[in-house]
Amino acid sequence: VYLPAAEAGELPIRVAAYVPLKTWRRLAAYIASEGRAHRNGRLFLGGTKEFADGSLGSRTALMWQPYSDAPQQQQQEQEGSEGGAANGTYGTRMIDMEQLLELVRGADAAGLQVAVHAIGDRAVDDVVAVLTRLQAEVPPPSHESGPPQPQTSRWHRIEHVQHIAGPDTAAALAECAAIGVGNPLHLLTDAGVMEQRLGQARAGAGRSFAYQTLLREGAYLAFGSDWPVVDLEPLVGVHAAVFRRPPGVVAEDEGGSSGSGAGRLWPHAVEEEGLSADQALFGHTLGAATALMLEDYVGSISEGMRADFVILDSSPLTSQPTDQHQEYCQHLSMENVFMGAIWHHGNATDSSSRSSSHTLQHGVP
Repeated sequence: VYLPAAEAGELPIRVAAYVPLKTWRRLAAYIASEGRAHRNGRLFLGGTKEFADGSLGSRTALMWQPYSDAPQQQQQEQEGSEGGAANGTYGTRMIDMEQLLELVRGADAAGLQVAVHAIGDRAVDDVVAVLTRLQAEVPPPSHESGPPQPQTSRWHRIEHVQHIAGPDTAAALAECAAIGVGNPLHLLTDAGVMEQRLGQARAGAGRSFAYQTLLREGAYLAFGSDWPVVDLEPLVGVHAAVFRRPPGVVAEDEGGSSGSGAGRLWPHAVEEEGLSADQALFGHTLGAATALMLEDYVGSISEGMRADFVILDSSPLTSQPTDQHQEYCQHLSMENVFMGAIWHHGNATDSSSRSSSHTLQHGVP
């Protein structure tokens, strides 16, 4: 789908495509032949993807303790089934960890990035353990412009890192130098069931959507929308990362009235895990570019970088609690959208007349 669109010049945005981890050999061969980036600069082969568990809503996110609203179920070990799944009240393991390690070894040796979906606290710990073992076997190469880690990484990613066992997990994630990719929009979609599924402690600070905890322990954090699972609303995602609730609602401990409309209560904000405006914007811009290994190409407005940016008519962080969600999205209209230019000495220059000093494999500007 993407390659024919790129060939026809029909990709209106930049796309980083990921393929199943089990097909890493095919991807490595393709990159060796054709390069990682399409010549038009709109399509990139981002890397490989695997799933360690499922989701909170379906109770398939893999947890260390049983789901609070399903105590009657019993954990079942399905020996011999693909992935060695652990089903029932603890969630579902989608792949055996030794198998995951072997696949990650192969992809890493071929120079490929690996992104692993992990939502439950046990799934996150399992994937961190795999990446820690990999790091012990083959120390990562140096990388000049990236996360300020004690050891810089190959830029492997853990997708979602939605629930963690505590600060020790955050510290271990920082130590193995992977990138955690959070999804603030899922905080909005899961808030209504989080305490029901997990109980107050696991749904609270330092455990669920624990963005400040992750940063405080030194982990590198990027953000994405997880579209099409949720709506493609990056500005609402920025707002959620800061205020931990959607525009138009207030936290329960701030008062207000129940029901829809202005002053509607938000069930589980946990505002101590909220980010600053700079942290949230960084995670959605240069942080996201770093997670895609494109931090020398996009993600910031600086000389030599592609000038991909939008001009809004107001800040996405000035919303008042009485603003309605629909009104908020409509109010933040995009005055101008720039893409496909190069930022040079403070001016956006058309890419047809200049080439960037930051080139990707096979000379893509």
